Amino acid sequence: MRLLISLLAFAVFAGTIFASESRAEVVVYDPPIASGVERAGQCPKRYRYVDENYSGVPKLVYRCAPRYPERCMRRAQQVEAVELLFDVDSDGKPHNVRITRTTNECLNKAAATAVLKWRYEKTVDGATGLLETITMQLAS
Repeated sequence: MRLLISLLAFAVFAGTIFASESRAEVVVYDPPIASGVERAGQCPKRYRYVDENYSGVPKLVYRCAPRYPERCMRRAQQVEAVELLFDVDSDGKPHNVRITRTTNECLNKAAATAVLKWRYEKTVDGATGLLETITMQLAS
C-alpha cells in the first residue's frame, strides 16, 4: 500500500514560500541547514535537523535536496518552488504526498521523490496535513 501511494503521489519538500503567486515577487525562506547537507542528489546517511525556531510536529530529523533533471534545469527560472502536502506515519516516514502549488511542473517529480526520503521523529500517531515547500534558486 505504501509503495502504491509513493508511486502515485509525487510531491515536494521543505521551507516556507509562496508569499506571492507572481514569479517575480516570490519570497523564499528555508530553515537553516548544516553546511553541505543540501547538495542536490547527495543525501547524508545521518543528519539531525537542528533549529530552535522550528515549530513543526513531528520534528524533521533528516532531509536531502531533490535531484532535478537537467532538462528541467535548462528551462528553470531564477527561483522555482514546489509546495507539497503530505502525511507522516508513526515511524516518521512521509507518505500520501501531493503537490498543492508549483511554479514549474517539470520539478514536481524530483521534489516529491526527495520528500519521500525525509524522516521525522517517531511518534505514536504520526501527523497528517504537513505543508512544506521546496525551493530551488539558480546560482547567479
